[in-house]
Amino acid sequence: MFEGLDQAFLKSNDAWVQSYKLVDWADIATIDKLIVTTESLVQKYNNPNEDVKRNIYQVFGELLDRYPLFYGYWKRFVAVKYQLDGLDASIATLEQSLDSFPTSLDLWIDLLNVRLTHNQNDHELVRSQFEKCESLVGFHFLSHDIWDKHIAFETKLKDWENLYKIYRKLIKLPLHQYARYYSSFKEFLEYHPEFSNKDPNFDIDAVFVANQVIVNKLWTYESKIKQPFFNIPELPESELQNWDSYLAFLLTDSSFEPDLIKCTFERCLIPCLKYEHFWDAYITWMEKTSPFEAVFPLFKRATEALPAQNKSFKVKYIQFLEKHLDPNDNLSVKYYMDALYAFQLKWPQDSSSIYKYLKFYKKRNFPWSSDDDDKKILEQQKGYAVFLDNIIKAYLSENTAQIETLGQSQQLMAMLNDTNLSILVVELIKIYWLVLKNIIQCRKYFTYFTKLDQLKSSVTFWLTYYKFEKSQRNVARLTKFVDQLGSEIPLPTQAINYIVQDFQSFYLMNADFAEYENSLSTNRFGYDPIIHGELKINNPTWKPNPKPSKDWFKSDEYKSNGHPGLLVDKPQIKNTIIGSLSTKSSKGNKAAPLPAFRNLEKIHQKPRYEDYMSIDYLK
Repeated sequence: MFEGLDQAFLKSNDAWVQSYKLVDWADIATIDKLIVTTESLVQKYNNPNEDVKRNIYQVFGELLDRYPLFYGYWKRFVAVKYQLDGLDASIATLEQSLDSFPTSLDLWIDLLNVRLTHNQNDHELVRSQFEKCESLVGFHFLSHDIWDKHIAFETKLKDWENLYKIYRKLIKLPLHQYARYYSSFKEFLEYHPEFSNKDPNFDIDAVFVANQVIVNKLWTYESKIKQPFFNIPELPESELQNWDSYLAFLLTDSSFEPDLIKCTFERCLIPCLKYEHFWDAYITWMEKTSPFEAVFPLFKRATEALPAQNKSFKVKYIQFLEKHLDPNDNLSVKYYMDALYAFQLKWPQDSSSIYKYLKFYKKRNFPWSSDDDDKKILEQQKGYAVFLDNIIKAYLSENTAQIETLGQSQQLMAMLNDTNLSILVVELIKIYWLVLKNIIQCRKYFTYFTKLDQLKSSVTFWLTYYKFEKSQRNVARLTKFVDQLGSEIPLPTQAINYIVQDFQSFYLMNADFAEYENSLSTNRFGYDPIIHGELKINNPTWKPNPKPSKDWFKSDEYKSNGHPGLLVDKPQIKNTIIGSLSTKSSKGNKAAPLPAFRNLEKIHQKPRYEDYMSIDYLK
């Protein structure tokens, strides 16, 4: 924002600058203040330069990208475009508004007025616009302005056949002005008797009475709609209950036309855009009445409209796509992969989308079946492993050009982040470990990946490493790994508890005395895989005390023995049985030597008291 604007311009329009800087996109008051100050620039500068225009348009663009159902701001944007860039630019913006908000009655009226004024001689264009408009909002209870314009257009052209078709359709629609159209149709038939007997089975009065009954029922709910437009604040509970009752009424009566139900759902989802309940009801109804191709865009709209923290529709949408997924149908494949891609970008910490994407990508691009020979199956697995290796390397080196050169998935590359990288790494290692049986390559990968910061806290990766080393019965590596848990490898406490408990059983069943003796002799005061395991449970950062000095028994900490200020020189055994296990003389079946003591002569010495009050305060 403010790109290309010089300081003099910004200073002279400080109110506009501040309104942008202080705008809260969740507060309609600050938004409106920003738009008002932006419109004031248009009034102030009749012919602004391109930089000023671009910044003005950027304000509207930023707002309407966030809230495309703000039809009032679309109308104001069209007016600004007309003033700054002329008629064609304003019409293009008006058409853009209907691309973003195709069920807006007000925007359609504006576009039809433009067509009737500037394209009145292009009859096919105008009729196509009416046809499209009526297919989207023709069943709207308050759509009489649309139908009035269409009637006036055909009347001016004296196309009585088309006008008769319009009236025949209108007389059955439950609209607010239904009675007026009944009267107009009867008058039309009086002036054009050639249409009176065109359909002998058509009884205009009977149709009117039936329609009147329906309108009266709908009016029960239509009369209670106080906010038919979108706004940022939440709707009052009375509005939500009325829409819920209205839709339930329509759905329980099979006599209502699907177009009326669909139009009412679309009307409901303007003020109720952020409420999952109404999207769910609409999609449930559409799944029963429409093909897959019609339901898909509705799911897509719902996931874009609902708040980011709402993931329930993600699950429903993916389940819907998987239900209709055909690997040989490029359209359903595109829908599925695009949805997973969009969800991964929307919720980058949730790895389920990239996991499903990867699984489907493998199935489609590296397929094999049980009927294939071993050679083909291994070739497909190797090809998939090479693909994963290239993707991972490109991500770590940030070399997207490498992927383009190899012709591989740019979409998958864009889905990768430091959180879900471990999924590809684990998949790669498992192929070499469990399928290709290449243990040497697995070791190379573990040596490389264990050094990466992106995987330091990945439970998936480190559990794979633990299971791999268990399968190789590598006691030394596992002992070191368990010792590092909680410090060098910061996994969740629950995961560490699981590994430590499992390792204790594994160690007792697989380690021999020589391995245990060697681990103690290597690091006398380090991690003891038998004794220290219990101490790490629910306390992952616990570490054995560091190796003390040669005169450790002379320290005040030892002498006080947990009682500060009371020092006792206790005798100590110099040749403990546990300590002797690591010495060479302990080998064999020799009996343990008799204990030898130090400080034995101090056994009757009185304890010394430290007067901390005098030492720390009085001095």
